[in-house]
Amino acid sequence: MLNRIVANVSLRWLFALALVFLAVAAAHSQNFRGGITGSVTDQSGAVVPNAQVTATATATAESIEKTSSSAGDVIFQDLPLGSYTVTVTAAGFLRSPTQPLV
Repeated sequence: MLNRIVANVSLRWLFALALVFLAVAAAHSQNFRGGITGSVTDQSGAVVPNAQVTATATATAESIEKTSSSAGDVIFQDLPLGSYTVTVTAAGFLRSPTQPLV
């Protein structure tokens, strides 16, 4: 009988310990990063391929440059959280900055 009680208590502690480890692992895997996704188009709505798109963090002035795809799409992934100004330049177009994005 005593062995059964000890085994039952041991299993409870093992289960509780496993829950703690799972909670720590879940908390550690939280991601504090973000991204910006968009399409570069002209005033008529036509896509602008190969445009230079720059995302600049307003707090640090750190810039990341990308080139729009043949479909005009651009994706900035894994950015630190914060506000960004996005600027687009392309041959034959005026430089186009945005208001800060959060």
